[in-house]
Amino acid sequence: MTSDDSSNAGDDNMYENGNDNTSTEDLPPKEFWIAVVSIAILAAPCLSFLALNIMKKNPIGLIKCSLWFSIVLCGLSALILLAVVPFVGLIYGVITVCLICYARSVQSRIPYAASNLKAGITVLKTNLGLGLVAIGSMVGLIGYSAIWAYGFGGVMQLDSMKDTSESLSSSSTDQTDLSPLGGFVGFLFILSFYWSHQVLQNVVRATVSGVVGTWWFSPIEASSFC
Repeated sequence: MTSDDSSNAGDDNMYENGNDNTSTEDLPPKEFWIAVVSIAILAAPCLSFLALNIMKKNPIGLIKCSLWFSIVLCGLSALILLAVVPFVGLIYGVITVCLICYARSVQSRIPYAASNLKAGITVLKTNLGLGLVAIGSMVGLIGYSAIWAYGFGGVMQLDSMKDTSESLSSSSTDQTDLSPLGGFVGFLFILSFYWSHQVLQNVVRATVSGVVGTWWFSPIEASSFC
């Protein structure tokens, strides 16, 4: 090996080491992710109980606010998109008109919906065990998401998931394209992520529905911690 070759090899090693160090330094520290997860776990229950108190005190105003907020948001999106993409802005405009007609048609039903909302909140407060179910599902969702992300990243790094065809030019070696198998496996990962989240959410929904149904016909039986 000549001196030029050895110097080029040394430069390549220094370049690779520099890239490795840079990529490692760019990653957030482990403490950062622990803090983010801890804050999310602590903040979610507090915000949920705060939202329950607000909804119980003024359910009619909350329903009206949520109804008209969606209309205002859709209308602003229509105005902005009309200047950028007129066709899409026109579609949003039609949706805004439909939402206005819907809001006007359900005005008389808002007090009834508010009564149901207030009754549902009363059920949740008489059986605080439902709070444990909600918090447990939140912890489960966060834990599953972390495990899913770890598994997805590890599987996608396998050589069988990457396209190693000869048609790829040498200049695009840094860009990794998925093989047909990699695309199929990635689709299955995304499907499993969506499916598992829906299952966990529906478990909470079914549990709450069962307690509410019991409360309607036997309030004493449903008025307990669990």
